[in-house]
Amino acid sequence: MNGVFKGELTAFGDAAALLGLVTPNSAKPGGTLEADLRLSGTAANPQMQGRVTGEDLRMEVPILGTQMRGGRFTANFTNDTLKVQDLFVSDAKDGTLTGGGEFTLGEFARPIGQLDMTATNFALLDRRDYEGNVDGSIGFESTQERAALTGDVTLNRVEVKEFVAGRVAVIEIPVEEINKPENLDETVIKAPPVPIDLDINLRAPRRIFVRSRGLDIEMSVDTKIKGTVTEPKLYGQAAVLRGGYKIAGKTLDFKDGDIVFDG
Repeated sequence: MNGVFKGELTAFGDAAALLGLVTPNSAKPGGTLEADLRLSGTAANPQMQGRVTGEDLRMEVPILGTQMRGGRFTANFTNDTLKVQDLFVSDAKDGTLTGGGEFTLGEFARPIGQLDMTATNFALLDRRDYEGNVDGSIGFESTQERAALTGDVTLNRVEVKEFVAGRVAVIEIPVEEINKPENLDETVIKAPPVPIDLDINLRAPRRIFVRSRGLDIEMSVDTKIKGTVTEPKLYGQAAVLRGGYKIAGKTLDFKDGDIVFDG
């Protein structure tokens, strides 16, 4: 048990295996990971150091329409501690997320720790019925049981283009396995999905446009998104700054008005 050993390992593979530990299935994570590991010490006290890099990382948040593309990071680790540097992600346009953080590896190799990011004109909302870009700070914290996405961001511009009832759903496709040996016992060990809680402050002094079905107004907002990534809830208030509503060939001008969101 006290014998000294040394070794090196290089690995290359799909990033979905790691990102899938902290994201829902609908996120569709992808990209590539490359790892260079160095082992030393003894069997009783092994030591591991190395670097992991990610390239062309991507994932989605369907309920918000958020698309993350062209991501990269560099992570240096010692034993079970992982320090993330040079984190960069772009949206489907010209917005970016940058940052870094530190994690330890828990059960099922699940990352436990915090990642702090800065958004620059990032398309947080990008759906057919609405879109919006943000600036500000966003944090991701993960424990063994849950994860949380927090933030304090300013909405640069949001446009609601049409009102659509309901929400995005992932279609389940039934699968029937054929030609499986009758006496084959299958054992699958899989990490349970981690819920991602939301606690994000969204503010904008103006430039929140609602333009749909005769309505054309500009608003300010002071809101908070709670709930989870799959079941978000909105709290706060929006105020009408200007605009009107066209009906029967005439325009009704709004003088003032408030909208209260209660989840």
